[in-house]
Amino acid sequence: MSLITYDAIISLGGGVYPVKNPSPLALTFLSIDRLRRTIDLFKDGAAPRIFVTGGLQSAFGEHARISEIPQAQLAMHFLTDLGISPDVITKIEDGRDTITEMFPIRRLI
Repeated sequence: MSLITYDAIISLGGGVYPVKNPSPLALTFLSIDRLRRTIDLFKDGAAPRIFVTGGLQSAFGEHARISEIPQAQLAMHFLTDLGISPDVITKIEDGRDTITEMFPIRRLI
């Protein structure tokens, strides 16, 4: 089966759990699932670059949480801990939601 290739893989943030010392362990199951799929796609050769997104705020309204470390940074650590080179990862940390995170990615692709 041949894989269609793309310019980049975009892994959207999926939230973080409120913890005192943020680490990749603070990523929610949704975040981890997305990052594991990103690794699979990257290793299969789907794209040469990875974008990870997520700022300091996780969710909105009554479920909003503010993290000390942007989700994108935690995601990058997760990916690099599992063997992905930091040279292929671009962090988008300044968005507040999916739409605002896509604008800088669009300019970079």
